[in-house]
Amino acid sequence: DMTDRVMSLIRKQVPGFSRYSIDEGFCLLQGMERFDLKAWGEELHRTIKRCTAMTVSIGIGSTKTLAKMASHYAKKYKGFNHCCFIDTDERRIKALEKYEIEEVWGIGRRYAARLQALGIKTALDFASHADSWVRATLNNVVAIRTWKELNGEDCIPMEDMSKKKSICTSRSFPGMVTDMDALRTSISNFAA
Repeated sequence: DMTDRVMSLIRKQVPGFSRYSIDEGFCLLQGMERFDLKAWGEELHRTIKRCTAMTVSIGIGSTKTLAKMASHYAKKYKGFNHCCFIDTDERRIKALEKYEIEEVWGIGRRYAARLQALGIKTALDFASHADSWVRATLNNVVAIRTWKELNGEDCIPMEDMSKKKSICTSRSFPGMVTDMDALRTSISNFAA
């Protein structure tokens, strides 16, 4: 209920919105270029805090991947005042330089380990490679999209956001479990 209220407050402020997960969404800010978007983001944070008592982090960037990165910085560093705006190439490079490769949206654990083995530690290390290197080395549509997004090319359509599937980790038993102690032990082991 609280998340729905937050999302509703955001929807009222932007020309387009796509909910990505239970607590994340992407805003389309097209047509809002005349606004001071950093000040707008800080005001949106204050509005949400006042109306719901929830603290949010707002990241603004030219791509969804850069916006997620900006949101991370807004959450991590108080100096951003809950809103980080990656609005210049200089700020994009600085943000990429300090962002660990395993944290980049779209990379994942498997690719992060592979990239780290190749000496790529940060988002900037990855983004600095040529398009041909990314295609030859990773040969993966998501990795190529991520590389483009880190380089400022918005290539993840809003429509893809609403098609996100849930990921679930579950365990099953080899047969019917009727003993409460056996069930409790299995659940405790899984939780641990």
